[in-house]
Amino acid sequence: MSFNTGVSPIESNVGGKLLQIMFSKGITSQVNREFAEFNNILMKMMAPDAAREYRFQMLTGLDFSRVKWQNQGTSGKSFAAAQGVTLNEVTAKLKQIQSTLKVEYDVWKLIKASPEKYADIMEVEVQAALDVNKIELARRLFGDGSGVLAQLSASVAPTVSSGVATVTVSALTAARGFIGNIQETDILKFSSSAGAAHEWNANSSGILTVLVTGVDRDNNTFTCTGIEGTITAAGEVAVGDMVYLANQVTVNDLTATQTDYNLSSEVMVGLESLAAADARVVHGVTMSGTTSGSRIDYSAAALDGMAIEKLMNKLSLRNGDSKYKYNQLLTAPEVHSYLVDMHGADRKFIAVNDNVHGLSGFAYQHRNNQLMLVNSRFCPKTRVWAIPSSAAAGESGENGFALEFRGQQFEQVDLDGQTVFFKPATTANSYSVEQYFIGHGNLIARQPAALGCIENFSIS
Repeated sequence: MSFNTGVSPIESNVGGKLLQIMFSKGITSQVNREFAEFNNILMKMMAPDAAREYRFQMLTGLDFSRVKWQNQGTSGKSFAAAQGVTLNEVTAKLKQIQSTLKVEYDVWKLIKASPEKYADIMEVEVQAALDVNKIELARRLFGDGSGVLAQLSASVAPTVSSGVATVTVSALTAARGFIGNIQETDILKFSSSAGAAHEWNANSSGILTVLVTGVDRDNNTFTCTGIEGTITAAGEVAVGDMVYLANQVTVNDLTATQTDYNLSSEVMVGLESLAAADARVVHGVTMSGTTSGSRIDYSAAALDGMAIEKLMNKLSLRNGDSKYKYNQLLTAPEVHSYLVDMHGADRKFIAVNDNVHGLSGFAYQHRNNQLMLVNSRFCPKTRVWAIPSSAAAGESGENGFALEFRGQQFEQVDLDGQTVFFKPATTANSYSVEQYFIGHGNLIARQPAALGCIENFSIS
C-alpha cells in the first residue's frame, strides 16, 4: 500500500470546507510540573502567622562547668560555680511569594459567556499559577538565600550563533546553584559576583534579559534568546557570572561578607545556608559550633557507602541516636543512578519492595534508620541531604521539627469577594483581566545540627 503525497489537502476539494474541524478535549502539558521537594516543605509547615518576622530561642550550651569532682571525706570542699545554660533569641524575617494569572479581556468574556466551551483556558491558567509557585519553592529548598540560580563556568565563555546564546554553567559551585535550577521558559538576567548587571552584545545595548529555550543537564548548558533584542555577542556576560530570575528585586554583592543570608535578597533562604558550617550568619545565627549544620566534605573522592555512614554517624553523635528519625536521602537523579549502580559493592544498600503499600525503591541501612534514596531534580549533583522525617522525641517545641516552614500556603487575593481585577495595558485599546495568588513564610532551622549534607564528591 502506498500514499500519494501529491494529493491536495482535503479542504481544497469541492465541499471539503463543509467538514467541521474537531478539537481535542483538554490540553497536554509539555513541561515538567512536578514539585516533590515542595512536599518536604509542606510536611514541616507550621500554623500560619500574620506577621513580618518570627522569633525563636535556641539552647546552645549546657554549662559543663557546673560539674566538679571532689575527694570524698575531705574538708573545705566547695560546689562548682554555675554559669547557666546559653540561650539565644533569634529572628527570622518572613518572605512573600506572589504569582499573577493574566487573561485578555475578550477571552475572559468568552469564558464567562460559554464556560462549557472555554473553561479549559481558565483552568489551565489557574493551575499553572499554583504550580509555578510550588515549583519555585521547591527549587529554592536547596539554595542559600541569595537568589542565585546558577553560576557560569569559570573557563567556558558563552557563545552565540544566529541569535541563540549557549551558556555553560559551573558543575562545581553547588553553593551557588547548578544547571538543574534553570527551567525552559525562565526569563533570566546576569550579573557579576559583585552584583553589577551585565548586558549582552555590549555595554548600553539594552539587552539585559533572556528567554531560556533549552536545557542540557548532562552537559551543564542552556540556550537562550534575547528579550529586548537579538543577541549577537556575549558582550559583558562572562565566565563566573551569576544567573538570576529577571524579576528578582535585589542582587547583592556576593564578594562581600553577607550581614545575614536571609537578608541577602527577597528569596527564601534554603538548606545551603540553613545547614552551613562556615560561620555565615542566617536568621541572626552564626553557623558554627553547636549551631552549625552536620556536613561531610568528601574532597572530590568518589561517593560511596562510607560517606553516608560518616554522615549518619556525625548526625548521631551531634544529636543523639534517638532524638530524630531519618527515612530518606535527597539526591540528584544522577547521584541516585550512581548509587544504585554500586549496589553490589556495599551490602548496606538494599532494594525495598513492599507489595502491601505499593512501595518499591532503593535504600541504605544505617542502624535502625532505613534511608530511601529520593530523586530531586533541584538537588545539586554534588550534594546528598539528610533531613529528619519526624519531630524530635520528647521535645516541647512546636512539633519539634529540626526544619520547619513558618507561614502559609498560597491563596487567591480576595478583596471583599472581588478576585478578578481589570487592568488596562500600556498599549492603546489593550486590556486584560488578572487574578493574583500570594503566600508568605520562610524556612527555619530549629536545630541545624540535625540537617546533614555530603558535599564535594565525584560520581564519575
